[in-house]
Amino acid sequence: MKVKIRTLNPKIKEHIGAVFILPAFVILAVVYSLATPPLEAGDESRHYAVVKYMADTGRLPVQDGGIAQIHWSHEGNQPPLYYALAAALTFWIDTGDWGDVFWYNPHTTIGDPLRPDNKNITIHRPDEPWQGHVLAVHLIRFLSIGMAAVTVTTGYFIALHLFKGKRWLAAGAMAVTAFNPMFLFISAAVNNDNAVIMFVTLALLLMTQMGESMNQRISEWQMANDEPFIIRHSPILLGLLIGLGALSKLYALGLLPLAGLLFLWLAYQYDCRPPTAAPQKELNVERSTLNIFRLLVSRITHHALTWTAITLLVTLLVAGWFYWRNALLYGDPLALNIMNEVAGQRKEAPTLATILAEFEGFRIAYWALFGGVNILADPWIYKLLDAVSLISFIGLAVFLVSRITHHASRFSLPAFFILLIWCLIMLAGFIVWNLTILAGQGRLLFPAITAFSALGILGLAWWLPPMGQKILVTGCTLLLLTFAAVSPIFYIADAYAKPPILTEKELPADLQPLNLTYDGKMRLLGYQLHTPVVHPAETLSLTLYWQLLEPVELNYSIFIHLLGRQRQVIGQLDTYPGGGHWPTTLLPPSAILADRYAVPISPEAETKHAPARLLIAAGIYDFNEPGRPGKPAVNAAGQPVEPIIASAKLIPWQWPTPPRFDPPVNFADKVTLLSYEIAADQQSVTLNWQVNAPWSWIIPSSCSSGGPRLKPIPPARAPQPNTSPALMARLYRAISRPRSGPPETSL
Repeated sequence: MKVKIRTLNPKIKEHIGAVFILPAFVILAVVYSLATPPLEAGDESRHYAVVKYMADTGRLPVQDGGIAQIHWSHEGNQPPLYYALAAALTFWIDTGDWGDVFWYNPHTTIGDPLRPDNKNITIHRPDEPWQGHVLAVHLIRFLSIGMAAVTVTTGYFIALHLFKGKRWLAAGAMAVTAFNPMFLFISAAVNNDNAVIMFVTLALLLMTQMGESMNQRISEWQMANDEPFIIRHSPILLGLLIGLGALSKLYALGLLPLAGLLFLWLAYQYDCRPPTAAPQKELNVERSTLNIFRLLVSRITHHALTWTAITLLVTLLVAGWFYWRNALLYGDPLALNIMNEVAGQRKEAPTLATILAEFEGFRIAYWALFGGVNILADPWIYKLLDAVSLISFIGLAVFLVSRITHHASRFSLPAFFILLIWCLIMLAGFIVWNLTILAGQGRLLFPAITAFSALGILGLAWWLPPMGQKILVTGCTLLLLTFAAVSPIFYIADAYAKPPILTEKELPADLQPLNLTYDGKMRLLGYQLHTPVVHPAETLSLTLYWQLLEPVELNYSIFIHLLGRQRQVIGQLDTYPGGGHWPTTLLPPSAILADRYAVPISPEAETKHAPARLLIAAGIYDFNEPGRPGKPAVNAAGQPVEPIIASAKLIPWQWPTPPRFDPPVNFADKVTLLSYEIAADQQSVTLNWQVNAPWSWIIPSSCSSGGPRLKPIPPARAPQPNTSPALMARLYRAISRPRSGPPETSL
């Protein structure tokens, strides 16, 4: 045993970077798997629905528009290899009915990373033991991690070919792949991307080996007049890998044109040998340049077409049956027609502004956009990654436009062009696909992640001396490792943490009491208003303290409405209690939740409502009840009341400048009337006030011979009394005159 260890030691030391990175990747991937609740990783619920169906029935799903299609959506017509492997791994587990597996959160914020609540796609019970579907999901995640580990290792050897054995640079490319937080997140999920990424990466390694071996040993093979092993058998192996990839996802089919180009180049390299190399009897028949050219073209074409045909034939033997099935079922071998129908096509062509906005999401989703595309990292991290990516892109562009043959001694040009062309194929396919279906996530390029990582390190490091390259690789590795290590703790786990249940002793001292009871089941004890003054397009922040009075069988939803002028809703939020984590059927009786909300205010309020007194309404309703009416509320005395719980000030970003009195009219140093404006129809007047101190008011709404009648401002339209003399706010009031009143009123 000791002899074996001593034998392995030099190899371990030779690849010490990879030996460190691979186990670190596996450990981190397991952490990501444990930090992400089951069925929360992107489309994981849909992928698992396919696995469960195959495990339960032993059949492939059919997109027939039935109820099952709702569970798996467009994933139901994906190639089946990954799902078959996952089903074989978990078929023995009793996962129950789909209703027991998937408890959908109707208020989830899928695709909206700016909302702080409802990150969870599904509802999770406080205790989820590893049994049933939870066990199945975790086992499949471990299968995905194993596939991703193969991808990471294969990417290292691809980079070794590109950098001609420079292990530091290869380890750097490996680290950029392994410690990409988004790649870790997908690697720890039930997702067929993991299978296609693995098979595509293995195929890329084979291609780079073919290109590099032919480039290095062509003279030896020519002199021996022998077709090398790498040429005789590689088309078969390449066809097998592409076929397995095509049985995992359509992306792998993009390798076929790349294989054709590679075989054409290999045939050219193999057949265009010097006249003094191996004997060429054919060339002695006719020595004219034209005949030699024709013969070379014929030989090159023959070899290229033969190798390509072998690869294509093996691919068809492995995966052709599935695409033939698609043609019979859906009339399309790729089943893109049914995928477009289920997933939904774009309704209109994207504009330039739309493309730029989606490009931002594309970049973010390449590095870190967790959950249901709704959990972000800190913004400065994306800016840093953007800067490094831009520097790398510029460096790669300079590498391309320089005399690239000068770099042949330090970098493998065949490997470089294989990786570059594959990246371009993936980008082109992504653009075409995204013009049809809204799917602008950078992670969809992960079948080329090892190529992007290797080329990224090349763009950063090719111009640096060896010591500079080592410093660069070490810095990139440590930065990405740190980002990858903190993400599951500070971003993912935090987003899915259930708010704690409180007791009455834990209620804050500054709680504004309400004691409103809704439907006899839930009591709103009080609130805290964190933003008493807000602007349009901002969010109003408040915390409500809810208490469940008795066990319930109905999952109540909570609504928060912000009411502007005419009681129009200008801000709204709907959720289950606890930010989507505590449906009322899971809450114990007498449980108290401190529920914090961030209610967005419509930008249109700038011109239509501000300034105004915002009324805050809160209540509960049944999400499944037609019309979703709010449940009745009563106060502590049992009297029915409106669910108006508080108010806030809505002030505009830019105040208009109406005509002013000179001098303004001062009312007891409390408020100052700056101006007034009578509407063109003489049915209303707008008063422009400046608030100087706490006040309350009434205004004459019409005049008669008997004197003015005083009419209080209706609560929904009245400015809130100012409680801070330091706050100077201009408030407007439009006073409507009854049409039966006098024709004109003077103030």
